[in-house]
Amino acid sequence: MHQAAPHIVPISANMDSVAFELSGPKVSRLSELGQLGLDVPKGFAVTTAAFRECLAASGLERKLRRLEEATRIGDADRVAKLSSEMRQLVQTVDIPEALVSEIGRAHDWLGREVGKPDPRLAVRSSATGEDAADKSFAGQYESYLGVTGLADLTQAVRDCWASLFNERAVDYRNRAGRSFVHSPMAVGVVELIEAEAAGVAFSLDPVTGHRDRVVVESTWGFGEALVQGLISPDRVKVDKEATRVIDRHTGDKLQISVFDSSRSRVIETAMPPDKRARPSIDDTLAQRIGGIVRDLEKSVGAPVDVEWVAERREGAAARLVFVQMRPISTIAPEPELPRWRADKIAESWR
Repeated sequence: MHQAAPHIVPISANMDSVAFELSGPKVSRLSELGQLGLDVPKGFAVTTAAFRECLAASGLERKLRRLEEATRIGDADRVAKLSSEMRQLVQTVDIPEALVSEIGRAHDWLGREVGKPDPRLAVRSSATGEDAADKSFAGQYESYLGVTGLADLTQAVRDCWASLFNERAVDYRNRAGRSFVHSPMAVGVVELIEAEAAGVAFSLDPVTGHRDRVVVESTWGFGEALVQGLISPDRVKVDKEATRVIDRHTGDKLQISVFDSSRSRVIETAMPPDKRARPSIDDTLAQRIGGIVRDLEKSVGAPVDVEWVAERREGAAARLVFVQMRPISTIAPEPELPRWRADKIAESWR
């Protein structure tokens, strides 16, 4: 007898191939990071099976197929109008009571795991096909930070599903000859790490193409202001072989992402003056991140970029948590190293 695909899967280092397929790349890569021994947030995935079954049970899949087909024969204004209609339909879809109960049980489990009955959550879209090395969908779908409570979580899941129909995502799939039917949406639900600082790290220099260094970008607070391009971040370059800092630039960080309890969301606000021009991470933490990202590149077998969060702990080194990993899909050619020519050296001394 055919076993129904699970609607909820816990994120763990021993996720099997079925859980990988159903939970999308953002979630499956958290599992991969856990398998490599790195600290990742605890959480679970609302799988693509839940997404498909909800759309089918509500009769919404047929409507979305018709609207998606209509976007392929219109201009940009028509695509914008139809994608907005699709998002609104998904944002208000009735989620079956049984699925809401499953999400509620997973929410309670996560609260017990992190020792908080109503934890703050990061709810992240994890669409099949996203972050592929050849066709990157990175940044086209939504994430919600600071979600609390079952009702808020359930709506955040809907909103992540709806982001599959963002104008950019619809246009991208049309140009790639793809459909939402073949790129269903899973949703990752994880504990929100209390960030003293956060950022991204690249296992090569994304600007120059140099492969001999890790580039670490950072800011105070949560990393949203950085990944959205709202600030000029701090930037530290770490030599891969010696794991030492070879260059450092402190950015003018005008904004900070912080948790706003009145909205139950992470928001952007003005950076406190005492932090604006102060480095958000020291050399020790930069070197620690650099060494881990260097080893990640070796394990993956390709250049990667990762998102990380540093949680301060009294009397101990910061807790370093990795929340995302992607292959780097666009790589600048590595500069040719200078060749030593004895005749030119001799000529310069004449």
